Amino acid sequence: MHFAFKGSRVQNEDNIHSELFKHRNKDAEKLRNQYLDGGSWQKIDGWLYLKALRLTDFLDKCQDIAEIKGNIGEIGLYFGKYFIFLYLTTRNNENIVGIDLFEFSEWEKNFYRNITNWHYLEKEPIIIKRNSLQVETKELIEKANGPYRMFSVDGGHSTDVALHDLRLANEVLVNGGIIMLDDYFDPKFPGVSEAVCRFFLLHSGEVRVAPFLITGNKLFLATTNYAQLYRKAIDDAIDRAREEVWDAEVFGSKVITIL
Repeated sequence: MHFAFKGSRVQNEDNIHSELFKHRNKDAEKLRNQYLDGGSWQKIDGWLYLKALRLTDFLDKCQDIAEIKGNIGEIGLYFGKYFIFLYLTTRNNENIVGIDLFEFSEWEKNFYRNITNWHYLEKEPIIIKRNSLQVETKELIEKANGPYRMFSVDGGHSTDVALHDLRLANEVLVNGGIIMLDDYFDPKFPGVSEAVCRFFLLHSGEVRVAPFLITGNKLFLATTNYAQLYRKAIDDAIDRAREEVWDAEVFGSKVITIL
């Protein structure tokens, strides 16, 4: 597989057409292009970087080519800035599940107002209004009717909560699935960094993922047999003459960092 960025969107250079390309809703694709390329994501309050969106978009296309099937989930929705893009990324035969306590009623109102503005008839998001500590693997699988190919972790930033959420995402992934973990490097939230360190050092027997990408304040991890394939696909696609790119290693896994 070889990919390249053209017109800010990923293109499949090998002209390989997966059956999964057919499982996209046309209305959702139009909205997705408007949300990402049209810059509408910037109009929603929240913390999100363009490179994180672009690389999520790229990795979704990689999963199309690799024929990786599964649902999409996110813990920590806030006003829906990232969740809306993930919603529009969900294929016809997939479900998207969001988990948030919605501590403040105004936050909940803003979330539903925003998701309504980007809603299309054929897809209803599944929202679990609850503390993620009360959510278990079985429920997540049952809600979505199967495991997940993408899972965003951006909930509570204490060590205990972040560790629980990361372990939960790790358990529900399909082979080739990806975790997008927010704020690992943010100095305001050291609990997230500690949680990831505890995950790899103290729960090594259950770890199914490895890091492969750092960008947009997110650490991307994939099931261990796919992590380096994704890293290589990104490395082949990125123009190092135009982007600030670094090669590094985290928890014994090679990662590509795009600043």
